[in-house]
Amino acid sequence: MYLSKIRLYNFRSYEDFSCHFCKTWNILVGENGCGKTNLLEAIYYSFTSRSPRTVHLKELINMNFSPHKFALNIEFKKDDINNKVSHKYLYENRKSHKNIQFNSKKVSILELVGKIPFVYFVPEDLNMIKGDSKFRRKLLDFILFQIYPSYKFSLTKYSGILKERNVLLRNIRDGKMSAELLSEWDMMLVDVGFDIFSKRQNLTKILNQKLKKSDNVYLKENELEIFYKSSVKSQDDFLARLRKNREREISYGVTLTGVHRDNLQFMLNGSNLKKFGSQGQQRLFILTLKILTAEVIFGFTKEKPILIFDDVFSELDLLKIKTLIDILGEKKYQVFVSSVSVAGFSDFFSNFDTKIFKIDELS
Repeated sequence: MYLSKIRLYNFRSYEDFSCHFCKTWNILVGENGCGKTNLLEAIYYSFTSRSPRTVHLKELINMNFSPHKFALNIEFKKDDINNKVSHKYLYENRKSHKNIQFNSKKVSILELVGKIPFVYFVPEDLNMIKGDSKFRRKLLDFILFQIYPSYKFSLTKYSGILKERNVLLRNIRDGKMSAELLSEWDMMLVDVGFDIFSKRQNLTKILNQKLKKSDNVYLKENELEIFYKSSVKSQDDFLARLRKNREREISYGVTLTGVHRDNLQFMLNGSNLKKFGSQGQQRLFILTLKILTAEVIFGFTKEKPILIFDDVFSELDLLKIKTLIDILGEKKYQVFVSSVSVAGFSDFFSNFDTKIFKIDELS
């Protein structure tokens, strides 16, 4: 599978832009602010109908050209068959309107996600280590969305149940409803939540197996491990904890037990990477995880995911840059990477199908 073409209309800094891509290395070169990240964002959006940079999609509109809409179309090949995805977005009367089509058939976001497997890396991924636990849960969910078609529906269902249960807790606290109503919501939360827990736990085991093998690219001399920390142990335990915490949950008006509070702890040589790892070690750990993510997705789907790496070379020395280029090139991934320049390491791409785009001249 590979992305062969993209066309943008009124998206970010692009008014009307199209280009064709090669099967391996696609390098977006240009000064900061010229539109490299915008193009990577457009590729991400074409796979998910979401932006990795903002939840307010109206911000993606190029206001200099048209204040109300944008569109983008892609073509990708799978098993030598050409496929098309088109997106149209309209912001009118303070309301957002989306139209997504896959091979000329209208689809939902949930139906789109997973059709084109991919991995995304940005410098801000350090938040996965330094930031809130929600960033670490997203690591697992991002992979699971792509390897289990039903997972995204389970997570959406869980979020809906959790929201309704929290409303019920507050109504019970305020004397508007009976606590007896919680039993039914508890069972629904446990039923869906335990499935999510099981898949997250199994994925963590798979990642740990790969971290212990030669797949660990940059930190080979170190012992790496991921601890999955959850308040859920079994279905019976989950239900028992909900009942045990019932009075506290009613008092707070929120659900205190469940997979929405799961966390990951990244370990380097037995120490917490968040507390004791250098920024360089943290960055290499995340980059290693992204490469392993691609391997896991391929292992389950038998499709090579497309890799989108924003500014990945900037803090790597030449040896590490060459290692990354050789590994991804030899495994025949299609890679989109942005860089201010490839001066000093352009020869590293000579063994692979490579196309360099000078974005400041194209956008």
